[in-house]
Amino acid sequence: ENYALFVAVGVLVWKHLSSGVLASMSSTLTREQAMRQVAFPRGVLPLAAIIAETTHLLIGFGVYVAIAAVIFGIYATPVFLLVVPLVAIHVVLVLGLSFALSALNILYRDVQNLTNYALRIGFFLSPTLYAVTLIPEWIRPVYYLNPFATLIPAFRDVMLYHQHPDWLAVGQVGAVALVFLLLGFVTFTRLQRSFAKVA
Repeated sequence: ENYALFVAVGVLVWKHLSSGVLASMSSTLTREQAMRQVAFPRGVLPLAAIIAETTHLLIGFGVYVAIAAVIFGIYATPVFLLVVPLVAIHVVLVLGLSFALSALNILYRDVQNLTNYALRIGFFLSPTLYAVTLIPEWIRPVYYLNPFATLIPAFRDVMLYHQHPDWLAVGQVGAVALVFLLLGFVTFTRLQRSFAKVA
């Protein structure tokens, strides 16, 4: 039921991840020369890319609300406001990944190609097109190691089903997202010293 909206939520969330990570990597790579010649906080490059993609995500959510109401007769309720903490957790997670991969991509140029393939595989290994209930129970503990296996259904709970997600699981993903952000930022900060040495 309402499969188009079901898929739309998953695709919007995943597109923010993939576009944000790839845009961050491209922005640091295309400004490689400037980073070697001008002193400025280089971390703003991935950050700016993620802010831009988050703006696109919020616009996409607005379009989703309009289509859900006009075509499907599903109207937003006050529960929809719970999308805000979910977006915050998602952004923190994506930003952490972007920091680490952007720095690695400057030093090892194949990282962007590998990331492209990893994101394509991740799209199908995450519940973007299907429900988690279709995953056999015996493999779900491993499946849930993917944080988006929790985040995407949480977005659907709020945006499509107008109910609270599993806040315990979401909170655990939030803690993981903070760890990713810390590790990503530390990686970027340490590796940026080597940017000037890259020919």
